[in-house]
Amino acid sequence: MSEFEGLLTCPVCESRDSVRIESFRSFTIRRCAACGVDFADPMAYDETAYKLAYEGASLEDQSDYKAISDSIQSYIEKGDIKGLKGVIPAFYPFVLKAVRRAISPTGLVLDVGCGSGVFLALLKNANMRGLGMDVAPLPIQVLKRLGFAAHVGSVEDVPSSEGNPEAVCALELIEHLPDPVGFLRSIRDRFPQARCFISVPCPSRVALRHGRRESFDYPPHHLTRWSSESLKFALTKAGYRQVEIRIPPVSGKDVTLGPLDRAGKRFFPPGPSGRMPVLERKKNPILGMARLVRHGLCSGQALVLTFRGYSGTNMLAVGSP
Repeated sequence: MSEFEGLLTCPVCESRDSVRIESFRSFTIRRCAACGVDFADPMAYDETAYKLAYEGASLEDQSDYKAISDSIQSYIEKGDIKGLKGVIPAFYPFVLKAVRRAISPTGLVLDVGCGSGVFLALLKNANMRGLGMDVAPLPIQVLKRLGFAAHVGSVEDVPSSEGNPEAVCALELIEHLPDPVGFLRSIRDRFPQARCFISVPCPSRVALRHGRRESFDYPPHHLTRWSSESLKFALTKAGYRQVEIRIPPVSGKDVTLGPLDRAGKRFFPPGPSGRMPVLERKKNPILGMARLVRHGLCSGQALVLTFRGYSGTNMLAVGSP
């Protein structure tokens, strides 16, 4: 029998019936008995903290946003898409393929919460039109300097002069927001003819197979955790008539080789991008062979884990008007 709290409502379906599932510091994490979404109590969102994180300020329990952002944008500035693909999750090309199939060759893709511009760079490399929006001014300044169409703000701040997008993407965004349905509805209201592509961490992701949750999947960083059912419910409530959930298989990038990887990191500490600097020396035949062997082992392990029911890191929801 669920624990009932009359003053606490689900941020997705507004039900007041929820169950406490765990505590984390000053937060209680609850599961809605109606739609199944997990949500933080309180839903404490601090937009200023994320803006400052790109300038090097500390964001508790999180990676160094500025170092990672600078590393990613260095690849983008050099036009090194191959190098960029080496440091980003396999999920981004998965989304790119889905978007490309859904729109016309000249269709505009709006990336809300574009951050350092990973998806914009992939769009540009695929000869697709992209427009980025983010509440953090610093990465937008860099993206503009690099020649990308980008503006500070969110959905409501998109200049009308940019035209109407055929696809709106919000990748790894709604789990940070206190009103996810309101955000999705703002996309539907502003661009009623556009398809909506939303991604969130997948509950069947391989990283959870040992029963330990990543530190970033707790408040105040992530305020909600989603199942395919609750994500579909949110998009439907926002006004999308048809919602499809797509869950990618485990990728070789999603797995590690335990002791072998730990030994590699001990002798060759990774830089801010997460890659071992020594592995950038592509002309070394021994290191080249080591990369090939590791890739083969990880790919094999990924197939086994997919067969066992695990998935890639993120899931994608596509809402059609």
